[in-house]
Amino acid sequence: MSSPFSTPPRQPILPVDDPTEAWERVRSHQVFADPPTAVPEDVANASRPHPTTKKTKTTTTTTTNNAERPVSERGEDRRILRIACISDTHGRHRSVRVPPCDVLIHGGDFTNVGEPETILDVADYFDELRRDGTVREAVICIAGNHEVTFERERYDRIWHRFRLPGQVDKFDVTRARARLEGSCTYLEDGATRVGPIVFYGSPHQPEFGGWAFNVPRGDIDDLWERIPYDVDVLITHGPPLGRGDVTSGNHRVGCVSLMKHVQNRIRPRLHVFGHVHEGYGVYHDGRTAYVNASSVKSSMNYRGGGVGGVGGGGDDEDGINPCVVFDLPYDRDLPALLVEPDAKGADNIPTLAYNRPASNTSHANEEGSHHAPSDDDEEKPRSEEVVECDVNPSRDGGASVNKKRRRHRSSEEDDS
Repeated sequence: MSSPFSTPPRQPILPVDDPTEAWERVRSHQVFADPPTAVPEDVANASRPHPTTKKTKTTTTTTTNNAERPVSERGEDRRILRIACISDTHGRHRSVRVPPCDVLIHGGDFTNVGEPETILDVADYFDELRRDGTVREAVICIAGNHEVTFERERYDRIWHRFRLPGQVDKFDVTRARARLEGSCTYLEDGATRVGPIVFYGSPHQPEFGGWAFNVPRGDIDDLWERIPYDVDVLITHGPPLGRGDVTSGNHRVGCVSLMKHVQNRIRPRLHVFGHVHEGYGVYHDGRTAYVNASSVKSSMNYRGGGVGGVGGGGDDEDGINPCVVFDLPYDRDLPALLVEPDAKGADNIPTLAYNRPASNTSHANEEGSHHAPSDDDEEKPRSEEVVECDVNPSRDGGASVNKKRRRHRSSEEDDS
Protein backbone atom coordinates (compact mmCIF):
# COMPACT_ATOMS: atom_id res chain seq x y z
CA MET A 1 0.00 0.00 0.00
CA SER A 2 1.45 3.33 -1.06
CA SER A 3 1.97 6.09 1.47
CA PRO A 4 -0.49 9.00 1.27
CA PHE A 5 2.57 11.23 1.31
CA SER A 6 4.30 9.58 -1.64
CA THR A 7 5.15 11.82 -4.60
CA PRO A 8 3.44 11.25 -7.95
CA PRO A 9 5.38 9.49 -10.71
CA ARG A 10 7.94 11.80 -12.28
CA GLN A 11 7.43 12.77 -15.90
CA PRO A 12 10.19 11.38 -18.11
CA ILE A 13 12.83 13.88 -19.15
CA LEU A 14 12.86 14.45 -22.89
CA PRO A 15 16.22 14.56 -24.68
CA VAL A 16 16.44 18.29 -25.37
CA ASP A 17 19.54 17.81 -27.53
CA ASP A 18 17.80 15.34 -29.87
CA PRO A 19 14.56 16.77 -31.31
CA THR A 20 13.95 13.71 -33.48
CA GLU A 21 14.08 11.32 -30.53
CA ALA A 22 12.03 13.69 -28.37
CA TRP A 23 9.34 13.85 -31.05
CA GLU A 24 9.17 10.07 -31.31
CA ARG A 25 8.38 9.97 -27.59
CA VAL A 26 5.66 12.62 -27.60
CA ARG A 27 4.06 12.53 -31.05
CA SER A 28 1.30 10.08 -30.17
CA HIS A 29 0.31 12.33 -27.26
CA GLN A 30 -0.01 15.46 -29.39
CA VAL A 31 -3.23 16.97 -30.68
CA PHE A 32 -3.48 18.01 -34.34
CA ALA A 33 -6.63 19.89 -35.29
CA ASP A 34 -7.90 22.10 -38.08
CA PRO A 35 -7.43 25.76 -37.11
CA PRO A 36 -10.61 27.70 -36.34
CA THR A 37 -11.34 29.93 -39.30
CA ALA A 38 -13.16 33.16 -40.03
CA VAL A 39 -14.39 34.57 -43.32
CA PRO A 40 -14.84 38.31 -43.85
CA GLU A 41 -18.63 38.05 -43.47
CA ASP A 42 -18.20 36.48 -40.03
CA VAL A 43 -16.27 39.44 -38.69
CA ALA A 44 -17.72 42.27 -40.72
CA ASN A 45 -19.93 43.34 -37.84
CA ALA A 46 -17.33 42.86 -35.14
CA SER A 47 -16.35 46.22 -33.74
CA ARG A 48 -12.77 47.31 -34.33
CA PRO A 49 -10.88 49.16 -31.60
CA HIS A 50 -9.59 52.66 -32.15
CA PRO A 51 -6.84 52.85 -29.54
CA THR A 52 -4.31 55.60 -29.14
CA THR A 53 -0.72 54.45 -29.26
CA LYS A 54 1.91 56.03 -27.07
CA LYS A 55 5.53 55.37 -27.96
CA THR A 56 8.46 55.56 -25.58
CA LYS A 57 12.11 54.84 -26.18
CA THR A 58 11.77 51.28 -24.98
CA THR A 59 8.31 50.08 -25.90
CA THR A 60 4.94 50.92 -27.39
CA THR A 61 1.86 50.89 -25.20
CA THR A 62 -1.66 51.13 -26.50
CA THR A 63 -4.74 52.02 -24.50
CA THR A 64 -8.38 51.62 -25.44
CA ASN A 65 -11.46 52.77 -23.59
CA ASN A 66 -12.58 50.03 -21.25
CA ALA A 67 -9.83 47.72 -22.56
CA GLU A 68 -8.04 47.17 -19.27
CA ARG A 69 -11.12 45.91 -17.45
CA PRO A 70 -11.58 42.13 -17.21
CA VAL A 71 -13.84 40.61 -19.85
CA SER A 72 -16.20 39.43 -17.10
CA GLU A 73 -16.78 43.08 -16.12
CA ARG A 74 -17.20 44.31 -19.69
CA GLY A 75 -19.79 41.78 -20.76
CA GLU A 76 -19.43 40.26 -24.20
CA ASP A 77 -16.50 41.86 -26.00
CA ARG A 78 -16.67 41.39 -29.77
CA ARG A 79 -13.68 43.55 -30.59
CA ILE A 80 -10.87 41.93 -32.55
CA LEU A 81 -7.35 42.63 -33.73
CA ARG A 82 -6.49 41.60 -37.26
CA ILE A 83 -2.90 40.34 -37.22
CA ALA A 84 -0.79 39.80 -40.35
CA CYS A 85 2.25 37.53 -39.97
CA ILE A 86 5.47 37.50 -42.00
CA SER A 87 8.97 36.26 -41.25
CA ASP A 88 12.32 35.46 -42.88
CA THR A 89 12.04 38.05 -45.63
CA HIS A 90 15.83 38.32 -46.06
CA GLY A 91 15.72 41.65 -47.86
CA ARG A 92 12.69 40.74 -49.97
CA HIS A 93 10.13 42.42 -47.70
CA ARG A 94 8.80 44.54 -50.56
CA SER A 95 7.81 41.36 -52.41
CA VAL A 96 5.41 40.36 -49.61
CA ARG A 97 1.84 41.65 -50.02
CA VAL A 98 0.63 42.76 -46.61
CA PRO A 99 -3.18 43.09 -46.35
CA PRO A 100 -4.90 45.79 -44.29
CA CYS A 101 -4.46 44.83 -40.65
CA ASP A 102 -4.29 46.22 -37.14
CA VAL A 103 -0.92 44.65 -36.28
CA LEU A 104 1.90 43.38 -38.49
CA ILE A 105 4.26 40.83 -36.96
CA HIS A 106 7.71 40.16 -38.40
CA GLY A 107 9.29 37.01 -36.96
CA GLY A 108 12.93 37.90 -37.68
CA ASP A 109 15.58 37.35 -40.37
CA PHE A 110 14.70 40.55 -42.19
CA THR A 111 18.34 40.75 -43.43
CA ASN A 112 20.90 38.30 -44.78
CA VAL A 113 23.81 39.08 -42.44
CA GLY A 114 22.55 42.14 -40.56
CA GLU A 115 23.60 44.56 -43.33
CA PRO A 116 22.66 48.19 -42.52
CA GLU A 117 21.17 49.07 -45.91
CA THR A 118 18.54 46.34 -45.55
CA ILE A 119 17.78 47.35 -41.96
CA LEU A 120 17.20 50.94 -43.10
CA ASP A 121 14.95 49.85 -45.95
CA VAL A 122 12.92 47.61 -43.62
CA ALA A 123 12.44 50.63 -41.33
CA ASP A 124 11.28 52.72 -44.31
CA TYR A 125 8.94 49.89 -45.32
CA PHE A 126 7.37 49.72 -41.87
CA ASP A 127 6.86 53.50 -41.88
CA GLU A 128 5.23 53.33 -45.31
CA LEU A 129 2.80 50.64 -44.18
CA ARG A 130 1.77 52.79 -41.22
CA ARG A 131 1.50 55.97 -43.30
CA ASP A 132 -0.69 54.52 -46.03
CA GLY A 133 -3.01 52.89 -43.50
CA THR A 134 -2.15 49.28 -44.34
CA VAL A 135 -1.11 48.72 -40.72
CA ARG A 136 -3.46 50.62 -38.45
CA GLU A 137 -1.99 50.17 -34.99
CA ALA A 138 1.46 48.61 -34.61
CA VAL A 139 4.32 46.82 -36.30
CA ILE A 140 5.93 44.33 -33.92
CA CYS A 141 9.30 42.91 -34.95
CA ILE A 142 11.98 40.62 -33.54
CA ALA A 143 15.41 39.71 -34.89
CA GLY A 144 16.52 36.27 -36.05
CA ASN A 145 19.73 34.32 -36.39
CA HIS A 146 20.68 36.24 -39.57
CA GLU A 147 20.78 39.58 -37.71
CA VAL A 148 24.37 38.88 -36.65
CA THR A 149 25.16 42.58 -36.26
CA PHE A 150 22.59 42.89 -33.46
CA GLU A 151 24.85 40.96 -31.07
CA ARG A 152 27.54 43.61 -31.15
CA GLU A 153 30.28 42.12 -28.98
CA ARG A 154 30.04 38.72 -30.62
CA TYR A 155 29.87 40.22 -34.09
CA ASP A 156 33.11 42.14 -33.48
CA ARG A 157 34.85 38.79 -32.95
CA ILE A 158 33.35 36.78 -35.80
CA TRP A 159 32.28 39.33 -38.44
CA HIS A 160 34.71 37.95 -41.04
CA ARG A 161 32.64 34.75 -41.18
CA PHE A 162 29.66 36.72 -42.45
CA ARG A 163 31.30 39.07 -44.95
CA LEU A 164 29.37 39.91 -48.09
CA PRO A 165 31.14 40.08 -51.47
CA GLY A 166 33.22 43.25 -51.57
CA GLN A 167 32.87 43.94 -47.85
CA VAL A 168 36.23 45.02 -46.36
CA ASP A 169 35.28 45.92 -42.81
CA LYS A 170 32.67 45.02 -40.24
CA PHE A 171 29.30 46.76 -40.32
CA ASP A 172 28.34 49.44 -37.83
CA VAL A 173 24.54 49.24 -37.49
CA THR A 174 24.13 51.67 -34.58
CA ARG A 175 22.24 54.21 -36.70
CA ALA A 176 20.34 51.59 -38.70
CA ARG A 177 19.18 49.75 -35.59
CA ALA A 178 18.02 52.98 -33.95
CA ARG A 179 16.11 53.79 -37.13
CA LEU A 180 14.43 50.36 -37.08
CA GLU A 181 13.46 50.69 -33.44
CA GLY A 182 11.89 54.04 -34.23
CA SER A 183 9.72 52.51 -36.97
CA CYS A 184 8.29 49.57 -35.01
CA THR A 185 8.00 47.95 -31.62
CA TYR A 186 11.20 45.92 -31.53
CA LEU A 187 11.13 43.12 -28.94
CA GLU A 188 14.18 41.31 -27.64
CA ASP A 189 12.94 39.06 -24.81
CA GLY A 190 10.27 41.56 -23.90
CA ALA A 191 6.55 42.29 -24.06
CA THR A 192 4.19 44.97 -25.33
CA ARG A 193 0.42 45.51 -25.41
CA VAL A 194 -2.02 46.56 -28.09
CA GLY A 195 -5.20 47.20 -26.17
CA PRO A 196 -5.53 44.26 -23.76
CA ILE A 197 -3.64 41.89 -26.08
CA VAL A 198 -0.18 40.95 -24.76
CA PHE A 199 2.62 40.22 -27.24
CA TYR A 200 5.97 38.73 -26.23
CA GLY A 201 8.94 38.38 -28.58
CA SER A 202 12.30 36.63 -28.46
CA PRO A 203 14.95 36.29 -31.20
CA HIS A 204 16.67 33.33 -29.55
CA GLN A 205 16.71 29.81 -30.92
CA PRO A 206 18.66 26.59 -30.27
CA GLU A 207 22.30 26.67 -31.37
CA PHE A 208 22.56 26.58 -35.14
CA GLY A 209 25.77 27.08 -37.12
CA GLY A 210 27.20 29.84 -34.94
CA TRP A 211 24.71 32.50 -36.06
CA ALA A 212 23.11 35.21 -33.90
CA PHE A 213 21.01 34.65 -30.79
CA ASN A 214 22.06 30.99 -30.62
CA VAL A 215 21.70 29.28 -27.25
CA PRO A 216 22.74 25.68 -26.46
CA ARG A 217 19.67 23.46 -26.27
CA GLY A 218 20.55 22.48 -22.73
CA ASP A 219 20.56 26.11 -21.57
CA ILE A 220 17.69 27.70 -23.48
CA ASP A 221 15.03 26.64 -20.97
CA ASP A 222 16.10 29.52 -18.71
CA LEU A 223 15.08 32.00 -21.42
CA TRP A 224 11.66 30.44 -21.91
CA GLU A 225 11.07 30.50 -18.15
CA ARG A 226 11.05 34.30 -18.34
CA ILE A 227 8.03 34.41 -20.64
CA PRO A 228 5.02 35.50 -18.54
CA TYR A 229 1.82 33.51 -18.23
CA ASP A 230 -0.53 36.15 -19.62
CA VAL A 231 0.84 36.21 -23.18
CA ASP A 232 -1.77 36.13 -25.94
CA VAL A 233 0.64 36.20 -28.88
CA LEU A 234 4.09 34.63 -28.59
CA ILE A 235 6.69 35.51 -31.23
CA THR A 236 9.89 33.49 -31.39
CA HIS A 237 12.25 33.23 -34.30
CA GLY A 238 12.56 29.46 -34.09
CA PRO A 239 9.73 26.90 -33.96
CA PRO A 240 8.80 24.66 -31.07
CA LEU A 241 9.26 20.94 -31.54
CA GLY A 242 6.64 19.35 -33.78
CA ARG A 243 5.13 22.34 -35.56
CA GLY A 244 6.67 23.72 -38.74
CA ASP A 245 10.13 22.47 -37.80
CA VAL A 246 11.02 19.88 -40.48
CA THR A 247 13.93 20.88 -42.72
CA SER A 248 14.48 20.00 -46.37
CA GLY A 249 16.69 17.16 -45.13
CA ASN A 250 13.65 15.72 -43.29
CA HIS A 251 15.06 16.49 -39.84
CA ARG A 252 13.15 18.01 -36.94
CA VAL A 253 14.96 20.97 -35.43
CA GLY A 254 12.26 22.53 -33.21
CA CYS A 255 12.98 23.42 -29.61
CA VAL A 256 11.89 20.76 -27.10
CA SER A 257 11.91 23.18 -24.17
CA LEU A 258 9.86 25.74 -26.06
CA MET A 259 7.23 23.13 -26.89
CA LYS A 260 6.88 22.23 -23.21
CA HIS A 261 6.52 25.85 -22.09
CA VAL A 262 4.05 26.73 -24.84
CA GLN A 263 1.79 23.74 -24.26
CA ASN A 264 1.97 23.33 -20.49
CA ARG A 265 2.56 26.81 -19.04
CA ILE A 266 2.22 29.79 -21.40
CA ARG A 267 -0.56 28.41 -23.61
CA PRO A 268 -0.83 31.45 -25.92
CA ARG A 269 -3.65 31.70 -28.39
CA LEU A 270 -1.21 32.42 -31.21
CA HIS A 271 2.45 31.45 -31.64
CA VAL A 272 4.27 33.03 -34.59
CA PHE A 273 7.74 31.99 -35.76
CA GLY A 274 9.83 31.27 -38.85
CA HIS A 275 13.46 30.11 -39.23
CA VAL A 276 12.64 26.80 -40.96
CA HIS A 277 11.46 28.00 -44.35
CA GLU A 278 10.22 24.57 -45.40
CA GLY A 279 7.84 24.49 -42.42
CA TYR A 280 5.70 27.41 -43.63
CA GLY A 281 2.06 26.91 -42.68
CA VAL A 282 -0.52 26.86 -39.90
CA TYR A 283 -0.87 24.17 -37.23
CA HIS A 284 -3.21 23.80 -34.26
CA ASP A 285 -3.23 21.75 -31.07
CA GLY A 286 -6.75 22.55 -29.90
CA ARG A 287 -5.64 25.58 -27.88
CA THR A 288 -2.78 27.32 -29.69
CA ALA A 289 -2.55 28.25 -33.37
CA TYR A 290 1.04 27.89 -34.59
CA VAL A 291 2.15 29.94 -37.59
CA ASN A 292 5.40 29.34 -39.42
CA ALA A 293 5.24 32.61 -41.32
CA SER A 294 8.47 32.22 -43.37
CA SER A 295 7.99 34.50 -46.36
CA VAL A 296 10.88 33.36 -48.57
CA LYS A 297 10.23 29.78 -49.59
CA SER A 298 13.79 28.47 -49.42
CA SER A 299 17.35 29.55 -48.75
CA MET A 300 18.01 29.48 -52.51
CA ASN A 301 15.80 32.56 -52.84
CA TYR A 302 17.90 34.85 -50.64
CA ARG A 303 21.56 33.80 -50.50
CA GLY A 304 24.03 36.51 -51.30
CA GLY A 305 22.91 39.68 -49.50
CA GLY A 306 21.42 43.07 -50.16
CA VAL A 307 18.06 44.75 -50.39
CA GLY A 308 15.63 43.08 -52.77
CA GLY A 309 17.02 39.57 -52.51
CA VAL A 310 19.95 37.80 -54.06
CA GLY A 311 20.95 36.41 -57.41
CA GLY A 312 18.29 38.25 -59.38
CA GLY A 313 15.47 37.56 -56.90
CA GLY A 314 14.43 41.19 -57.18
CA ASP A 315 11.00 42.38 -56.21
CA ASP A 316 8.82 39.86 -58.04
CA GLU A 317 6.69 37.41 -56.07
CA ASP A 318 8.45 34.25 -57.23
CA GLY A 319 9.51 32.22 -54.24
CA ILE A 320 7.40 34.25 -51.77
CA ASN A 321 4.80 32.69 -49.48
CA PRO A 322 1.51 34.53 -48.85
CA CYS A 323 1.13 36.55 -45.68
CA VAL A 324 -0.82 34.65 -42.99
CA VAL A 325 -3.68 36.54 -41.33
CA PHE A 326 -5.47 35.90 -38.03
CA ASP A 327 -8.27 37.64 -36.18
CA LEU A 328 -7.66 37.69 -32.44
CA PRO A 329 -10.69 38.52 -30.27
CA TYR A 330 -10.21 40.81 -27.30
CA ASP A 331 -12.11 38.20 -25.29
CA ARG A 332 -9.34 35.92 -24.08
CA ASP A 333 -11.70 32.97 -23.86
CA LEU A 334 -12.05 32.99 -27.64
CA PRO A 335 -9.49 31.43 -30.01
CA ALA A 336 -7.44 33.03 -32.74
CA LEU A 337 -9.23 32.65 -36.09
CA LEU A 338 -7.44 32.04 -39.38
CA VAL A 339 -8.89 34.49 -41.88
CA GLU A 340 -10.38 32.99 -45.05
CA PRO A 341 -10.08 35.69 -47.72
CA ASP A 342 -11.71 35.83 -51.12
CA ALA A 343 -10.00 33.26 -53.34
CA LYS A 344 -10.87 34.93 -56.67
CA GLY A 345 -7.89 35.18 -58.98
CA ALA A 346 -5.78 32.84 -56.86
CA ASP A 347 -3.53 31.02 -59.31
CA ASN A 348 -0.68 28.59 -58.55
CA ILE A 349 -2.08 28.01 -55.09
CA PRO A 350 0.44 26.44 -52.70
CA THR A 351 -0.67 23.53 -50.54
CA LEU A 352 -0.42 23.12 -46.77
CA ALA A 353 -0.88 19.80 -45.01
CA TYR A 354 -2.47 19.74 -41.57
CA ASN A 355 -1.40 16.56 -39.80
CA ARG A 356 -3.26 14.87 -37.02
CA PRO A 357 -3.62 11.28 -35.78
CA ALA A 358 -6.50 9.53 -37.57
CA SER A 359 -7.67 7.93 -34.32
CA ASN A 360 -8.04 11.34 -32.63
CA THR A 361 -6.56 9.83 -29.47
CA SER A 362 -4.78 12.24 -27.22
CA HIS A 363 -3.39 12.38 -23.72
CA ALA A 364 -4.27 16.04 -23.39
CA ASN A 365 -6.13 17.00 -20.25
CA GLU A 366 -9.42 18.87 -20.26
CA GLU A 367 -7.66 22.22 -20.51
CA GLY A 368 -5.60 21.16 -23.49
CA SER A 369 -2.18 20.69 -21.88
CA HIS A 370 -0.03 17.94 -23.28
CA HIS A 371 1.99 15.52 -21.22
CA ALA A 372 5.01 13.50 -22.13
CA PRO A 373 4.34 9.74 -22.27
CA SER A 374 5.77 7.36 -19.75
CA ASP A 375 8.95 5.45 -20.45
CA ASP A 376 6.84 2.32 -20.86
CA ASP A 377 4.96 3.75 -23.84
CA GLU A 378 6.04 2.23 -27.10
CA GLU A 379 5.74 4.17 -30.33
CA LYS A 380 4.01 1.92 -32.86
CA PRO A 381 3.68 2.51 -36.60
CA ARG A 382 0.33 4.05 -37.34
CA SER A 383 -1.46 5.82 -40.13
CA GLU A 384 -2.26 9.50 -39.97
CA GLU A 385 -5.06 11.37 -41.62
CA VAL A 386 -3.69 14.29 -43.57
CA VAL A 387 -6.02 17.10 -44.51
CA GLU A 388 -4.50 18.81 -47.51
CA CYS A 389 -5.59 22.42 -47.77
CA ASP A 390 -5.29 25.12 -50.36
CA VAL A 391 -3.72 28.36 -49.19
CA ASN A 392 -5.41 31.09 -51.16
CA PRO A 393 -3.68 34.44 -51.56
CA SER A 394 -6.48 36.99 -51.71
CA ARG A 395 -6.70 40.28 -53.47
CA ASP A 396 -5.53 42.00 -50.30
CA GLY A 397 -2.61 39.64 -49.76
CA GLY A 398 -3.94 37.32 -47.07
CA ALA A 399 -3.79 33.54 -47.00
CA SER A 400 -6.57 31.06 -46.34
CA VAL A 401 -7.05 27.34 -46.10
CA ASN A 402 -9.77 25.35 -47.82
CA LYS A 403 -10.10 21.66 -47.11
CA LYS A 404 -9.38 19.83 -50.31
CA ARG A 405 -8.95 16.10 -49.90
CA ARG A 406 -8.01 13.53 -47.33
CA ARG A 407 -5.60 10.68 -47.57
CA HIS A 408 -3.85 8.34 -45.17
CA ARG A 409 -0.18 7.77 -44.85
CA SER A 410 2.11 5.76 -42.63
CA SER A 411 4.05 7.21 -39.73
CA GLU A 412 7.27 6.71 -41.66
CA GLU A 413 6.34 9.69 -43.89
CA ASP A 414 7.24 13.29 -43.09
CA ASP A 415 5.08 14.87 -40.36
CA SER A 416 5.60 18.51 -41.33
